[in-house]
Amino acid sequence: MVAKVDLNCDMGESFGLYNMGDDGEVIKHITSANIACGFHAGDPVWMRKTVDLAEENNVAIGAHPSYPDLNGFGRRNMQMDPKELKDIIIYQIGALIAFTKSKNIQHVKPHGAMYNQAVNSDGTLVPRSKSGAVIQDIDEVVDRSLRMIIENKVVSVNGDVIDIEADSLCLHGDTPGAVNMARKLKSELISNQVALVNLSESLQE
Repeated sequence: MVAKVDLNCDMGESFGLYNMGDDGEVIKHITSANIACGFHAGDPVWMRKTVDLAEENNVAIGAHPSYPDLNGFGRRNMQMDPKELKDIIIYQIGALIAFTKSKNIQHVKPHGAMYNQAVNSDGTLVPRSKSGAVIQDIDEVVDRSLRMIIENKVVSVNGDVIDIEADSLCLHGDTPGAVNMARKLKSELISNQVALVNLSESLQE
């Protein structure tokens, strides 16, 4: 294998009677799951279901905490006291851990606006409010992903080619065609001698 990478997906974003995405199929093609913890999406029932799904498929589990913003799907910036912010993150992580058999999780990946406010200005995600921020063409997603992992290069929204070292690729379960995208991305990565491992294994030398 020429490289290794974690293929993760935001999951468990259904709520009550509303089913978001096809987690049952996507889970077959990933190595780590970022599970919503109820503040932007998800609820106790869906959290438990998604944890069970991940454990049944030997997929590593991570928490996907958010600002308390169900109406805005966690994508609206909120100004919060740092101590309060820490408390709501701990609350969400603790709730997810309680559903796991091991009472442990692999990672924490902030969602939406919380994630965007936590990162620097170079090589970060383009806000979804901007045209072209979300790429839905499967072939383009695969081509960009392969270049990122194999060549350590990525093309910015401005067309600049920048260096990047990626340990993990993230899919969004609510993206149209997410199952097909996950299936093809997994297949092409393996065909190009990229080992799919969970995040803990990806970070090991």
